[in-house]
Parts: sequence; C-alpha cells; structure tokens
Amino acid sequence: ESEQTLQRGTLQEAVARTPVTGLARDHLIRRGSALPTEGLVRGGILAGTVRLGWGSAAFAACLIWPLSGYAQVSRSTGEPRVVEVQVEPGQPLFGRAFELRATLRIPPGSLAFFPDTLTSVYAVESLGPGRWSSVPGPADSIDLRAVYPVIGLREGLSDLPVLETWMSVDSVPDRPAQDIARSLAELGDNPEGRAQSFLLQLGTVTVVSVLPADTAELEPRPPADVRGGVWNAWLLFAALLIAAAGIVGTRMRARRLRAGDGSGLPVAVPHRSPTVEALRELDRIRAQGWHRKGQMLEFYSASTEALRLFARETEPRWGKALTSRELLDRMERRWAPGRVAALSEAVMVAERVKFGDHRPDAEAAERDWLKIREWIGSVSSG
Repeated sequence: ESEQTLQRGTLQEAVARTPVTGLARDHLIRRGSALPTEGLVRGGILAGTVRLGWGSAAFAACLIWPLSGYAQVSRSTGEPRVVEVQVEPGQPLFGRAFELRATLRIPPGSLAFFPDTLTSVYAVESLGPGRWSSVPGPADSIDLRAVYPVIGLREGLSDLPVLETWMSVDSVPDRPAQDIARSLAELGDNPEGRAQSFLLQLGTVTVVSVLPADTAELEPRPPADVRGGVWNAWLLFAALLIAAAGIVGTRMRARRLRAGDGSGLPVAVPHRSPTVEALRELDRIRAQGWHRKGQMLEFYSASTEALRLFARETEPRWGKALTSRELLDRMERRWAPGRVAALSEAVMVAERVKFGDHRPDAEAAERDWLKIREWIGSVSSG
C-alpha cells in the first residue's frame, strides 16, 4: 500500500511538471488514480502522456465545433435593417402619386426578394409595381434600394405601406452585389421552405391639401333665403314693366280677334312633304346638266344625297352615319326587297362612281337618276 501511494505521488508530480492546461491535468490525475499499481508501473509516465494528448485534442474540438456552428447560424439568420426612407416630393399632395424610396442593409451571403407592390395601409396605397437595385455596403454588407409609387388618400400624418421582404442564404459564393436584389416571383408560389419573410415598417408621411394654404380653413356660406339676397330696385321695376306690357299686348290682340279683322291671326307657313322636297331637288340636279358635261361625280353624289335626305325625313333614326349598304338594308326591311331592287342598282353604281373610277355615259347616268326619282314617288304614293 505504501508502494502504491508512492507511485501515485510520483505520477502526480510528473503531471505537475507537464505543461498542459489545468482541466487536462486533472483529467490525467483522475485516470491515474483509478489504475492499479501494476498498470502504473508498466505504463508509467508514457501512458499518461499519450492519454494527455488525446484528451487535449478532444477538449480543443469541443471548443472549436460550437464556434463554427455559431458562425453558420448567424450567417443564415441575418435580418434586413432599414437604413433610410425618403418620399419624393417631401410633402406629397392629396390624391397625387409620389415615390417611396427605402434603403435596406443585409449581411453578406444573402439574397433578398422584393414584391411587385407594397402592402397597403389605411389612407396610403400602393399605386403600381416598384423597382429595386443593390450596391455594396460598408463592412461587406449589401445595401438594397427599393422605389415604389404610392398615393395618399387622406390629408395629414399617415403610416407608410409595409414592405415585406424575403431573404435566403446565397448558395453562390462571391456573387456580384448588383445581383443580390431579386423579384419575389423567382421564389415561386410557396417561398416559405426556401426563404424567410420580414415585415419592415417604413415610418410615416404627411399628405398636404391640394388647396392653397390661405383657403384651407374657409367655410362655405349658408344657403341664401328663398327670395334671394339684396334686391335691385331698377331691376324689379323693369321686370314689372315687361310683365305689364305683355298683359296689355295680349288683351289688344284678343280684341282684334274678336272684332274679326283677322289682323291678330298667325300666318300659316305651308309645310312641304319630304317627297316634294326630294323630287324638287332631283329635278334641280338634272337641270344642272352635270352628267352631260362629264361631271359624273357631282351628278351621282348630289342624287344620292337627295335620297339620303328623303330617308332621314321619313325615318329620323336613319342618320348620316349609315353607309349606303346599311341604308339599303333598312329600306328593304321596311319596304319589301322587291320594291328596293331597282334603287339598289342605282345606288351601287353611284358607289362605284364616288369611290372608284367607273364613269358611265350620260344616258346611263340619267337612267340611274330616274330609278331614284321613281322609287321616291312610288313610296310616297303607295
């Protein structure tokens, strides 16, 4: 027993002289204390030193492994930070579009995804798709710049829309800074499994009135009395004089009517029918002699215009906007197609003359004119 105690003391003394840390030294001493005397004699200081080397390596691995894991976690869980928010113009007008400019800062090794529009809040709404870019920031960070058009729908101080940004770890090392900012559409329909969402508050904005500053506090006047405001005596006198003259003139006219002289009777204006007017115009066109002078365009244009005038007077719904084909279709629905057949031939020839190079001779032109005139007369008589 005294020999074992002596050998353990010798081992502890050897360990004390060995340049190792206190935790490794205590570990070696505990292991040496648990060994039997024969093991201590055979193994000696060499066995203890080997165990000391393995223990030191394991202890160092225990210290280094958590630190490396911490570095990976901090790289994957970095959050964006709002650096600056601006609105242009600084005090936007009510109901007018303005730009919301936000600068975010993210850690290196990350990708950022932006939505096309912002999440609207009360009184300030997103007005259209935004645009974004990315540039290098301080200390290897990345600055993201997003610009969105928005509109203020209430005067005074209001919250700005919320910016929802998605971030993920970049699998491509040393990616250029200008390629960091991406569209949220690149993540697909279910981005939760590939990126993390962050809701960023962007502050407030003051929306001012579109009215001038000196009229913003004006109140409308109450409604005036039913009789109006201040009466003008001369205006009232003139109104009474006109009313009296009207009464006197009406009575004098009534006396003349009762006397039977007829001076008070209105003059009857004879009314001419659309048929009479159209036939008179066609006779005037023929008397001009355009078709015998080679002026076929003038002759056919005036003849078909007389037909159109007759059609509008007969049916007010057939306006000037109708084409010749549309006008003929309506005529066929109102009068049987057989009654409009000859008229349709004359109108189609007129279309070729007005919009083409067809030039019939004078006899053929007069036959077309006669078809139009006879059709108008037959419709009126039948």
